[in-house]
Amino acid sequence: MAGRRVALKAIDWVAFAERVPPNQRGMFNALKTRSDGISAKLASLPEKPVAIDWNFYRSAVAKAGMVDEFEKKFKALQIPEPTDTQTSTINAQEAEANKSAQAYTEGSKARIAQYEEELAKFKNMIPFDQMTIEDLNSVFPETKLDKVLPTRGQHCFSFTCSKRYWVKITAVLFRHEVLYCNVKTESDLPKMTYS
Repeated sequence: MAGRRVALKAIDWVAFAERVPPNQRGMFNALKTRSDGISAKLASLPEKPVAIDWNFYRSAVAKAGMVDEFEKKFKALQIPEPTDTQTSTINAQEAEANKSAQAYTEGSKARIAQYEEELAKFKNMIPFDQMTIEDLNSVFPETKLDKVLPTRGQHCFSFTCSKRYWVKITAVLFRHEVLYCNVKTESDLPKMTYS
């Protein structure tokens, strides 16, 4: 039994404990306690089982040949050890997890470099209270207004007109033009929603 014990893979509990999140610490402690109990019970067993004294049983059992038959069957008994069918699956999952973790680490390093670049841009830019519109547009190009076709998403509105009223609408969406709505009938009500 001791020879087989040496062949078993030892668990590095210290390294294992470093990877356990705080919310799973109780489950980890329960696992370690159970593993230590099983290991102690296994260590208390002898390496080879105690030999059976067949001569004692021959003298104690009255029926002749019964002990010889038991001894013959006991020596012929072969208990198969369970085969390991899961190690290859676990190793494949571990390799896949390592590959996924490596890809995530590389992606994280790229994102960190991008964020550090943005942070450097923010640290080196002119304070907002001292910026002109041109400075703002050069630092943040997405804020620049297109003079030919102004932005649509930033100036959303919807409206309806009541009967027989003139409605004056200043619409940023329509190149700063002023629109008029002359409603005379129900069918003339405009149904305009911009987004």
